Amino acid sequence: MCSIAIRRWISSLRHSPTWGLTSLAGMTDLIWGMETRSSRPCTARELTSRRMMYVHPDLLRASEGRTGLSGSKRKRGSIHLALDQTNEQLRQIAEWPERALANDNHVRTEFFWILREMRELTSLDRTLLQRHLLSRMDDLRGFILMLEDEREEFCRVLLRDITR
Repeated sequence: MCSIAIRRWISSLRHSPTWGLTSLAGMTDLIWGMETRSSRPCTARELTSRRMMYVHPDLLRASEGRTGLSGSKRKRGSIHLALDQTNEQLRQIAEWPERALANDNHVRTEFFWILREMRELTSLDRTLLQRHLLSRMDDLRGFILMLEDEREEFCRVLLRDITR
Protein backbone atom coordinates (compact mmCIF):
# COMPACT_ATOMS: atom_id res chain seq x y z
CA MET A 1 0.00 0.00 0.00
CA CYS A 2 2.91 2.35 0.77
CA SER A 3 4.36 2.00 -2.75
CA ILE A 4 0.98 2.99 -4.24
CA ALA A 5 0.94 6.16 -2.14
CA ILE A 6 4.48 7.00 -3.23
CA ARG A 7 3.61 6.45 -6.91
CA ARG A 8 0.55 8.69 -6.54
CA TRP A 9 2.64 11.37 -4.82
CA ILE A 10 5.25 11.30 -7.60
CA SER A 11 2.50 11.42 -10.22
CA SER A 12 0.96 14.46 -8.52
CA LEU A 13 4.35 16.20 -8.49
CA ARG A 14 4.82 15.62 -12.21
CA HIS A 15 1.69 17.62 -12.93
CA SER A 16 2.35 20.36 -10.41
CA PRO A 17 2.90 23.91 -11.64
CA THR A 18 6.43 24.00 -10.22
CA TRP A 19 7.62 20.94 -12.19
CA GLY A 20 10.24 22.15 -14.64
CA LEU A 21 11.29 25.30 -12.79
CA THR A 22 14.73 23.78 -12.41
CA SER A 23 15.19 24.04 -16.15
CA LEU A 24 14.32 27.74 -15.91
CA ALA A 25 17.05 28.12 -13.32
CA GLY A 26 19.37 26.33 -15.73
CA MET A 27 18.92 29.18 -18.21
CA THR A 28 20.86 31.48 -15.89
CA ASP A 29 23.64 28.91 -15.73
CA LEU A 30 23.67 28.77 -19.51
CA ILE A 31 23.97 32.52 -19.88
CA TRP A 32 26.33 33.24 -16.97
CA GLY A 33 28.44 30.15 -17.58
CA MET A 34 29.39 31.41 -21.05
CA GLU A 35 30.66 34.83 -20.07
CA THR A 36 34.37 35.51 -20.31
CA ARG A 37 36.53 38.46 -19.42
CA SER A 38 37.19 39.25 -23.08
CA SER A 39 34.78 41.18 -25.29
CA ARG A 40 34.46 38.44 -27.90
CA PRO A 41 31.94 35.57 -27.50
CA CYS A 42 33.11 32.41 -25.82
CA THR A 43 33.08 29.14 -27.76
CA ALA A 44 32.52 25.72 -26.26
CA ARG A 45 36.10 24.71 -27.09
CA GLU A 46 37.49 27.48 -24.89
CA LEU A 47 35.54 26.48 -21.77
CA THR A 48 37.24 24.69 -18.94
CA SER A 49 35.73 21.35 -17.97
CA ARG A 50 34.29 22.93 -14.81
CA ARG A 51 32.41 25.54 -16.84
CA MET A 52 31.56 23.06 -19.59
CA MET A 53 29.05 21.28 -17.36
CA TYR A 54 26.86 24.42 -17.30
CA VAL A 55 26.65 24.73 -21.07
CA HIS A 56 23.53 23.44 -22.78
CA PRO A 57 24.27 20.39 -25.03
CA ASP A 58 22.71 22.16 -28.05
CA LEU A 59 25.26 24.93 -27.69
CA LEU A 60 28.08 22.42 -27.66
CA ARG A 61 26.78 20.80 -30.85
CA ALA A 62 26.21 24.19 -32.47
CA SER A 63 29.74 25.34 -31.75
CA GLU A 64 31.48 22.20 -33.04
CA GLY A 65 32.98 22.62 -36.48
CA ARG A 66 32.47 26.38 -36.57
CA THR A 67 36.04 27.51 -36.21
CA GLY A 68 35.88 29.29 -39.58
CA LEU A 69 32.94 31.54 -38.66
CA SER A 70 33.42 35.16 -37.77
CA GLY A 71 32.83 36.38 -34.23
CA SER A 72 29.59 38.15 -35.16
CA LYS A 73 28.14 34.99 -36.75
CA ARG A 74 29.05 32.93 -33.68
CA LYS A 75 27.48 35.58 -31.46
CA ARG A 76 24.33 35.66 -33.60
CA GLY A 77 24.08 31.85 -33.39
CA SER A 78 24.40 31.95 -29.61
CA ILE A 79 21.71 34.62 -29.39
CA HIS A 80 19.35 32.60 -31.62
CA LEU A 81 19.97 29.50 -29.52
CA ALA A 82 19.24 31.40 -26.30
CA LEU A 83 16.04 32.86 -27.83
CA ASP A 84 14.88 29.42 -28.98
CA GLN A 85 15.41 27.99 -25.51
CA THR A 86 13.65 30.94 -23.89
CA ASN A 87 10.68 30.51 -26.25
CA GLU A 88 10.47 26.83 -25.31
CA GLN A 89 10.49 27.72 -21.61
CA LEU A 90 7.75 30.33 -22.14
CA ARG A 91 5.65 27.79 -24.04
CA GLN A 92 5.97 25.38 -21.11
CA ILE A 93 4.99 28.11 -18.65
CA ALA A 94 1.92 28.91 -20.75
CA GLU A 95 0.85 25.25 -20.52
CA TRP A 96 1.01 25.17 -16.70
CA PRO A 97 -2.64 26.21 -16.08
CA GLU A 98 -3.80 23.46 -18.43
CA ARG A 99 -1.63 20.91 -16.62
CA ALA A 100 -2.84 22.15 -13.23
CA LEU A 101 -6.46 21.68 -14.32
CA ALA A 102 -5.70 18.18 -15.60
CA ASN A 103 -3.96 17.39 -12.31
CA ASP A 104 -6.93 18.64 -10.25
CA ASN A 105 -9.26 16.46 -12.31
CA HIS A 106 -6.96 13.48 -11.73
CA VAL A 107 -7.00 14.14 -7.96
CA ARG A 108 -10.81 14.31 -7.93
CA THR A 109 -11.12 11.11 -9.95
CA GLU A 110 -8.74 9.29 -7.60
CA PHE A 111 -10.74 10.60 -4.62
CA PHE A 112 -13.98 9.17 -6.02
CA TRP A 113 -12.33 5.78 -6.62
CA ILE A 114 -11.01 5.67 -3.06
CA LEU A 115 -14.42 6.57 -1.61
CA ARG A 116 -16.08 3.82 -3.64
CA GLU A 117 -13.56 1.30 -2.30
CA MET A 118 -14.39 2.24 1.31
CA ARG A 119 -17.28 -0.22 1.79
CA GLU A 120 -17.89 0.75 5.42
CA LEU A 121 -19.17 4.20 4.36
CA THR A 122 -22.85 4.73 3.75
CA SER A 123 -24.13 6.66 0.77
CA LEU A 124 -24.84 9.64 3.04
CA ASP A 125 -21.30 9.47 4.48
CA ARG A 126 -19.81 9.52 0.98
CA THR A 127 -21.95 12.50 0.02
CA LEU A 128 -20.99 14.46 3.13
CA LEU A 129 -17.29 13.72 2.59
CA GLN A 130 -17.51 14.72 -1.06
CA ARG A 131 -19.30 17.95 -0.23
CA HIS A 132 -16.69 18.82 2.38
CA LEU A 133 -13.47 17.75 0.64
CA LEU A 134 -14.16 18.69 -2.99
CA SER A 135 -13.98 22.38 -2.08
CA ARG A 136 -10.56 21.93 -0.42
CA MET A 137 -7.99 20.73 -2.96
CA ASP A 138 -5.11 20.61 -0.45
CA ASP A 139 -7.14 18.41 1.91
CA LEU A 140 -8.18 16.28 -1.04
CA ARG A 141 -4.56 15.71 -2.07
CA GLY A 142 -3.66 14.86 1.51
CA PHE A 143 -6.53 12.39 1.69
CA ILE A 144 -5.31 10.59 -1.42
CA LEU A 145 -1.77 10.31 -0.06
CA MET A 146 -2.90 8.87 3.28
CA LEU A 147 -2.57 5.20 4.07
CA GLU A 148 -5.78 3.19 4.12
CA ASP A 149 -6.14 3.04 7.92
CA GLU A 150 -5.37 6.78 8.18
CA ARG A 151 -8.13 7.51 5.66
CA GLU A 152 -10.67 5.54 7.68
CA GLU A 153 -9.77 7.45 10.85
CA PHE A 154 -9.78 10.77 8.96
CA CYS A 155 -13.25 10.04 7.56
CA ARG A 156 -14.59 9.05 10.96
CA VAL A 157 -13.32 12.28 12.57
CA LEU A 158 -14.47 14.44 9.67
CA LEU A 159 -17.95 12.90 9.64
CA ARG A 160 -18.21 13.39 13.40
CA ASP A 161 -17.29 17.08 13.02
CA ILE A 162 -19.68 17.58 10.08
CA THR A 163 -22.68 16.09 11.89
CA ARG A 164 -22.23 18.21 15.02
